[in-house]
Amino acid sequence: MQPPPTRASKRGKAANAPIVVTDDWPEQVPIGDAELRVIEGGLREELDALFGTLP
Repeated sequence: MQPPPTRASKRGKAANAPIVVTDDWPEQVPIGDAELRVIEGGLREELDALFGTLP
């Protein structure tokens, strides 16, 4: 196996300058049915503890 390649810093003299992160996501991101089912499945125990089990 080979070690992973190293990356050269592109920041040069501005190494101490703050990094600015921007995005183009909307303020509210729509969640579809498939995503909601995955979230509910992954958090089932926590949601049941908070809101009780569904009948």
